[in-house]
Amino acid sequence: MNVFIRYILICLFVFSSFAHAQRQEVLTWQECVEETIRNHPDLSAAAEAIKIEKANRDITLSNILPQISAEANKSWGESNGRSSMSGTPGAPSTQNSYGVSGQQLVFDGFKSGYELKSASRTVRASEYGYNTVSANIRLNLRTAFINLLKAQNSLSITQSILTRRRQNMELVGLRYEGGREHSGALFTASANLAEAEYWVVAAKRDLMLAQDQLAKELGRPYYSPITVKGSFKTPGPQKKQPDFEALAKESPQFKELLNKKEASHMTVNAAKADFFPDLYLNTSVGKSSRQWPPKDNEWTVGMNLSLPVFEGGLQQAQLKKARAQFRSAGAQQNSLLNSLVYTLKETWTGWENSVDASHVQQQFLTAAIERAKISDAQYSTGLITFNDWIIIENNLVNARKALLEAEANVLLAEARWLQSQGRPLDAND
Repeated sequence: MNVFIRYILICLFVFSSFAHAQRQEVLTWQECVEETIRNHPDLSAAAEAIKIEKANRDITLSNILPQISAEANKSWGESNGRSSMSGTPGAPSTQNSYGVSGQQLVFDGFKSGYELKSASRTVRASEYGYNTVSANIRLNLRTAFINLLKAQNSLSITQSILTRRRQNMELVGLRYEGGREHSGALFTASANLAEAEYWVVAAKRDLMLAQDQLAKELGRPYYSPITVKGSFKTPGPQKKQPDFEALAKESPQFKELLNKKEASHMTVNAAKADFFPDLYLNTSVGKSSRQWPPKDNEWTVGMNLSLPVFEGGLQQAQLKKARAQFRSAGAQQNSLLNSLVYTLKETWTGWENSVDASHVQQQFLTAAIERAKISDAQYSTGLITFNDWIIIENNLVNARKALLEAEANVLLAEARWLQSQGRPLDAND
């Protein structure tokens, strides 16, 4: 029994140590970025998409390179005549051969070249597509990081508010017992205390939810307690507005669509090349005879020219389709450029507004702290009523919470501004 109890105690100690270690996990923003790059499934999928397009490009390239194959053949047969081997009717015969054959494309109206250029452009588009996915993941990760940082500070603020409202409750209770305060004030102070207790409980729930959100954005298959290390301080945007159109044209979204448009242009040229003849050079070398190994040498060299005459309108339809895709890509490019420029202006304006709003809230908090110091002394000496005092106290609480919200909004606005530029996860900023 003693051994069993010791075993249970050891297990509990190991479990508590593990849980304590989990509680102590602290991540910086850079550590979050590095883990996300390693683990996020969407990034892995985007990376595989690049490999797929590179394989498609290599497949296209293979059509231009020489096609060489080796073969060996052994066959059995029987003829109605006399066999050369046995001289008897109906005797079986054999034939053995082996050799190497090759084929090289000489001319196809430059179709293969255009297809290779189209495939190369598609590879570039997929690489920019990876950066777009990375930028979107960065925004989600940054949002989760900021939300957890905000939740940690919110819990600290609500706990300090709870401490202050307990002190206020004690003060009002003493004044009520001394006959210097009415029951309404006591009930109001009690309700404020209950509200502060609820805020602390809600802040703890929000903290756990923010931890789960960050774990998800990190690409973890499990959820664990996480603490982030960071600051709400940011230099803010520059006073001079940037060139939004130039930034839009440098974004991975725009470059991805630009490369897709160029790929569709090459597809149009390839479709036009279908109307030209195809010319191939063929050659083969081998040996063939009835004995094994074969002893009779054989070789051939030739050229193959083919020109489609009628295919039921297939080539015309393919050309029309390619041209329509090219025009569609051009229209999408113009639409995307206009959308990106507006989004950049919108996120820049939002960033500027959030920075200014945080400065205003900082001034409100400074004023609220000063007013609360004065009102505490005045209420203790009976110079102001409970109604005036409690209004100032609530203003202080609201100012502290509003400043935290404003500071978090600054970081979120900055994250949206960076995402609108297509800033990937591994960007230095």
